[in-house]
Amino acid sequence: MASRKITDSSDPTGPDRSVTGPGRVHATQALAVILLAAATLSATFAARELRRPRHLRVCADPNNLPFSNDRGEGLENAMARLVARDLGADLDYDWRAQRRGFVRDTLGARTCDVMMGAPTRFERVSTTAPYYRSTYVFVYRKDRGLDVRSFDDPALRRVRVGVQVIGDDYTNTPPAHALSRRGIVGNVVGYTVYGDYAQPDPPARIIDAVAKGDIDVAIAWGPLAGYFAPRQAVPLAVVPVSPPFDSPDLPFVFDISMAVRRGDDGLRRELDGVIQRRRGEIDALLREFGVPRAGVADAAPVPAGPDAEKQVLSVLAEMRAQGRTYLSVPPEDGRALRLLTEAVGAKTVVEIGTSTGYSGLWFCLALQRTGGKLITFEIDPGRAAAARKNFQQAGVAGLATVVEGDAHEKVAALRGPVDVVFIDADKEGYVDYLRKLLPLVRPGGLILAHNVGMVAEYVKEVTANPDLETIIYREGAGLAVTLKKR
Repeated sequence: MASRKITDSSDPTGPDRSVTGPGRVHATQALAVILLAAATLSATFAARELRRPRHLRVCADPNNLPFSNDRGEGLENAMARLVARDLGADLDYDWRAQRRGFVRDTLGARTCDVMMGAPTRFERVSTTAPYYRSTYVFVYRKDRGLDVRSFDDPALRRVRVGVQVIGDDYTNTPPAHALSRRGIVGNVVGYTVYGDYAQPDPPARIIDAVAKGDIDVAIAWGPLAGYFAPRQAVPLAVVPVSPPFDSPDLPFVFDISMAVRRGDDGLRRELDGVIQRRRGEIDALLREFGVPRAGVADAAPVPAGPDAEKQVLSVLAEMRAQGRTYLSVPPEDGRALRLLTEAVGAKTVVEIGTSTGYSGLWFCLALQRTGGKLITFEIDPGRAAAARKNFQQAGVAGLATVVEGDAHEKVAALRGPVDVVFIDADKEGYVDYLRKLLPLVRPGGLILAHNVGMVAEYVKEVTANPDLETIIYREGAGLAVTLKKR
């Protein structure tokens, strides 16, 4: 509100400016009236400000089911209503087709404040805790006699395969990369994730094509398939891709969060609170929309905040700089351990060969997000003590249990199910560790082994077992990634 400066033309130093007398009293009364009026006006404006409705401005696509449309029928529409109700806010939308530049033209241009669905840790935004984890899936007609579950299924070389693509190079989604790596190209049909925007629900065309028989197998993002497959005229199978990665740098499983502008930490924290308070309602929405859940049966837990992650990363950097890693994995393998552990939603990780805790800290970065625990075995008391100290310094002592002694004997006390096993100890003992721990690993769990170029017998053991699927990750020091299929 604009103000005027009030001046007095009389001489402020003159004799009739005494401290007593009716003139001073009248001036004091006038000042009190002015102050009271100002206070009343201020209170009135404050009350109006409090009554002003809050608006939750959501960036969304008006034609993008199962996620959103301008009729409010999508999963993210439902999530937006839930969040607005929890925050006591009116819901507004900024409608734009979700194409390249969407983030720049919405959050970046400040036309809206929140995206209801974005990959967790998407680099251009600040993301909340994930509210679900899903996976790419195979979709095929149940009357075709197919049972495709892996990219290594020979059927994918002889049937017509549809895959979602973003550009026109057919190699820019994880399934497209996986097919290309195997030389499966000539029988592949690309369906853009954007679709023909002149039609309703353009991303659904890949699922429609399976039902109509235009293609035999589709590989699609799970929430899309889970929503549209039951709405087809013929029964369709929706089967999660297995294993949940093609290599440590090519996962098929992703966490999905809400996203705000970088620096909008207040709103992000509010949205995290909504996820925690409304977990049951969110799970019900995900079931209603048929979202395939990956890694864990229930919702992905709310992870530790960014400060907790920074604390672990800081200790990892310090250990490496000071040479305190002692025969541990290199950083690139550490990142692979974290990615794989988080991809399967691990609740229990068993590590053979703690050393000073360097690899264990990479596991803990994932376990902070999955709500899991690490049980790690170390035969050397000095290294075990150093590992406990490092776990304590990183703030993850509550996630990691260090067991001292000979792991060949100590693992007998373990009970399943185990989600991830990591073997990085005496090379001559790898096969023994595998045989003792494999019965404890759940179907869909992983057995990881380091420095496998030095242990041919172990590689022979895992590759000869029909219940296991193994790939060798050659980056770093050589990491064997084995999936227990059944």
